[in-house]
Amino acid sequence: MGLETPPTESVRDVGHYLSAFRSHKWTIAAVTVAGLGIATLLAMRQSSTFSSAATVLVNAGEDAQATDRLQTEARIASSTAVANLAKDRLASPKPAEDLLKNVTVSVPPDTTLMVITYSDSDALAAQRGAEAFAESYLELKDTLAREANEVARQQYLERRTGLRDQLARANRAIARSEEGSAEQLDAQARASFLEAQISNVEDQLQLLSSEVIDPGQVISPPVLPKDGSNPRRNIILAGLLMGLILGCVLALLRVAFSKRVTGRDELERLLDAPTLAMVPAVSTRRPRDLTMVVAPLSMAAEGYRNLRVGVLQAAAKHDWRSILITSGLPGEGKSSTAANLAVALVEVGKRVILVSADLRRPRLHTFFGADNEPGLAERLTGEALADMVTPDGYPNLRILPSGRPPPNPAELLQGSSFSALLKDLRDAADFVIVDSPPLVVSDALVMAPFVDAVLLVADARSASEASIVYARTMLERSDVPILGAVVTNVRSREARATYGDQSFPYTDSETYVRTWSRSLTPSGRSSGPATVSGSHDGPAARHGRGTLGKGKAV
Repeated sequence: MGLETPPTESVRDVGHYLSAFRSHKWTIAAVTVAGLGIATLLAMRQSSTFSSAATVLVNAGEDAQATDRLQTEARIASSTAVANLAKDRLASPKPAEDLLKNVTVSVPPDTTLMVITYSDSDALAAQRGAEAFAESYLELKDTLAREANEVARQQYLERRTGLRDQLARANRAIARSEEGSAEQLDAQARASFLEAQISNVEDQLQLLSSEVIDPGQVISPPVLPKDGSNPRRNIILAGLLMGLILGCVLALLRVAFSKRVTGRDELERLLDAPTLAMVPAVSTRRPRDLTMVVAPLSMAAEGYRNLRVGVLQAAAKHDWRSILITSGLPGEGKSSTAANLAVALVEVGKRVILVSADLRRPRLHTFFGADNEPGLAERLTGEALADMVTPDGYPNLRILPSGRPPPNPAELLQGSSFSALLKDLRDAADFVIVDSPPLVVSDALVMAPFVDAVLLVADARSASEASIVYARTMLERSDVPILGAVVTNVRSREARATYGDQSFPYTDSETYVRTWSRSLTPSGRSSGPATVSGSHDGPAARHGRGTLGKGKAV
C-alpha cells in the first residue's frame, strides 16, 4: 500500500543493536564508569604478590606410566598432609587449608620435574613457603617409603617365622620315621621345599634392608623474589570490561522490553510504507514559528523539502493530490508538518490549499497568524461562507481555517458537504493538504475515504509499535493508500554543527547526508536524502518572519 518500499532486513540486525547502543550511550557510559570505579576501589586494596618456586626431581620411573605418576605426585605435593608438615616447618598460625591457597604445583611436559610455587605478599614468606612445601613433600615421600619398607619387612619376618615352624615339624617327622620309609621320604621333600622358601624370604629381607629410599630431590631451590606482581591493572581492566559488557546488555534489555519504534527500518516494516522525511527539532523563538520561514537553510527545512519530493513523486505516479496528514497520538507534529509541507510545495510553484480539519483542537491557523473563525465548520453547517486566507508573500497558498469547534465534529465531517468541498478544492489547486486530528479519535478515519492518500507523522521520541500498528490497521480498514511517514524530532548532534546557527549551506551536504542516514536508521541502508527541488531563496527565505501575515481573504 502506498509507495513501493525497498525490502528490509530483520529489525533485530547488527544496525539495530548499534542504534540501541547509540540511543543508550549514557546508560552504557554510567555502568562502565561504575564498574571502573568499583574495580579501582578493589584494586587499591590489593598489594603486590611475590612468588618463589622450588623445582623437585621426582623419581617417577621411565615407563609408560611415568606421566600418570607425575600427576599423582603433583596432587600429593598440594595435599593437606604436605600442608600440615609445611605448617609445622613454617610455625605458621594459619590453617593448612589457607596455606594451600598460596600453592600451585605444575609439571613441565616431557620431564620428571615438579615445580612448587608459593605466593605471598611478603617476598621472604614466599621463598620460605616454597622451600617448606618442597621439603615437606620430600619428607612425606620419605616417610611413606620407609613405612612401606617396614610393612614389607614385617610381612617377610612373619612369613619366615611360619616357614621355620613348618620346617621344624618336618625335621621331627623325619627323625621319628623308619629309615627309607615313604613317610620319611615325604617329610624330607617337604623340608627341602621349606628350606628353599626360607632362603628366598631371607634374600627379600636382605634387599629390603639394603634398599635406598629415594623420594626425590630439590634441584632448584627457591630464591628470594625481587619483583612482585601487582593485580591492580588486571582488576581495573576487568572492571572496565565488565562494566562495558553490563552496560551494553542493559541497553539491549531496555530496547528489548521497550515498545518504542527505534529505527527507520522498523517504522517502515510496521507501517508497510516508506519513510519520506526525517525532520530534526529546530529551536525557534516561538512555538508556532514555521521552520520553512525562520530556518529555511536548516536540516529540518531540508527534511520538509525531502517530503516535498516524495509528495511530488507520488502525485506524478498516482495522481494523488489531496493528502490527509494525521498521527497515531496527539502532539507528534502533524499540524507543523502540514504547514511546512504546504510552504515547501508553494516554493516550487504549486498551488496549495491548506485545510484545517482538526475541529477539536485547531492549531494550523496559528502558524500563519490567521483568525480561526469563520472557517470549515461554518461552511459545513451553512452558517457562513468562510473565506480562505492567502498569507503575504504566498499568492499560491490558501488556507481554510477550522472555525468554531462544533459539538459533533465526526458527524459534520462525515456528511456529503465535506466530500463535495474537498472535490471542489481539489479541482481548484494542485494540492489539497488536510490537517486532521490524530487517529485516537474517529475524525481522521471519517475523512480518509474522501482524500487520495494519507501521510502519517510519528514523533521519534514517543512513537511506539502499538501506535504505528494501530494507525496502519485503522487506515487499512478505511481502504486509503498510505503515502508514507514523516519522523519528527529526530535527535541529531550534527544538526547544530552547521554554518551559522541554523543554516545548512550546500557545502555541508556531506554532514547532512551522514546525519540523515544515521539519526534514526539502525541499519544505515537509507537511500539518502532526495534531490531538493527548488531554491532555498524562495518566498519563505525572503519573508524573514516565523509567522506569516494574515494576508488577504479570497
